Parts: sequence; structure tokens; C-alpha cells
Amino acid sequence: MYIQNVQMEVIMKKKKSKLQKKIEDQNSKLWRNKADKLWKQLVAEAYFGKCDLCGSTEYCQAHHLIPREMTSHRHEIINGILLCASHHKYSFEISPHKAPVAFFKWLMQNRQKKWEWLLVQEPSRENKVTLKEIYEKLLSQTNIK
Repeated sequence: MYIQNVQMEVIMKKKKSKLQKKIEDQNSKLWRNKADKLWKQLVAEAYFGKCDLCGSTEYCQAHHLIPREMTSHRHEIINGILLCASHHKYSFEISPHKAPVAFFKWLMQNRQKKWEWLLVQEPSRENKVTLKEIYEKLLSQTNIK
């Protein structure tokens, strides 16, 4: 009887896999990556897969207006804009990375609602909800199940 109880305890205390631990930790890198991927997809859909500056459909990337390190706005769709690779990172004429003044001037003139939203935000590194909850909220905005 004692041996059976010990065996049952060993079975009950079976170690969890690394994946299971990540799934259970609602703020794990797994949930952040899933939310990031879904956010990028939703931003691309919002812009119909086209660069908001030039209309190109090649090599488009989602850009965070408020840097993603400020986690309070990291996964808000309004915080994203779809740009071709050239306008995202490489153009010295207009790019949030290479020519931020020109980019934000363009944003102010051409995307006034986004600009006004941006002006009233208070970026923070604190989230009041878990990354899993953020992922589930983003998922509810898609057709993916």
C-alpha cells in the first residue's frame, strides 16, 4: 500500500515540459511573440497590405509609432503603420528610422487622427493585463480561431 502511494505521488508530481511552463506563464515570451505576430498581421490588414507612403506591396513591415519597448501601447492597432522596407528603415528622405522629422511631419499632415492620438498618449513600460489576454483580444479582432 505504501509503495502504491509513493508511486502515485511520483506520477502526480510529474515535471512539466518547458513548453507547458511557457503556456501557463501568461506573460511569457511565447505569448509576447504570438501577440506580436498577430499585431503585425492586423496592421497589414488595416492597410490592405500596402505601404501607407507609396502604396507598394513589396516587403511591407509594421512599424510602431510609439516604440514597442513601451509595452502599454505595443499591441494597439492604432499604434501601427504599414511601410515598405525602404520607407520603414532605409530612406533618407522619409523614414521613421532614418528621417524621423520628415516622417512625423508627413504623419501630421496626412494622418491627422493618428497624429492626434499619438500626441495624447503617455507611453509606459507597464501593462495592466497579461500578454495572453492581449493575444486573446487581438485574436478576437480576426477571423482566425
